[in-house]
Amino acid sequence: MKKITGQTAAYFTAAAIIFTAILILTGCIGNITKARETSGNSSPDFTLSDLAGNPVTLSSLKGSVVVINFWATWCPPCKAEIPDFIEVYDSYSGSDVEFLGISSEDKDVVINFAEDYGINYPVLIDETGNVFETYRVEAIPQTFIVNTQGEVVFKQVGMMSKSQLASAIESALK
Repeated sequence: MKKITGQTAAYFTAAAIIFTAILILTGCIGNITKARETSGNSSPDFTLSDLAGNPVTLSSLKGSVVVINFWATWCPPCKAEIPDFIEVYDSYSGSDVEFLGISSEDKDVVINFAEDYGINYPVLIDETGNVFETYRVEAIPQTFIVNTQGEVVFKQVGMMSKSQLASAIESALK
């Protein structure tokens, strides 16, 4: 059996660090499914409960641009983008732009997290994971933007900056 040298171990360590950094920067791996392009298609309708237990149906928001963000409390890029989502949500307050954050975690965990992070947009719980599956969510965070006609016009896997999010919303409003 060949002995591993210090140099070989250093290469493996460096490769592991690079791989981990790529995962963190591009998103947290979630439910891996065969991806199909969603952009340009009619947005699949769903009804989920918000943190207060009230049902929210996507089709009831038709006529507004809807930002749908799939995320989790344990995901570092999800946590990093939340302040930007809050700020952009505030900047569109009173307009025809709606935000929906969707998590498949335990409701109590999400409630505590949302309070700690000051999330001011509706957060919905996908208890069964069906909406994650319907939207073919491969990794989180993952953001979809639905135009006023109910069509997905934007999809991003991975973290979004404030300027990227605002630009995508502005494009959907045109």
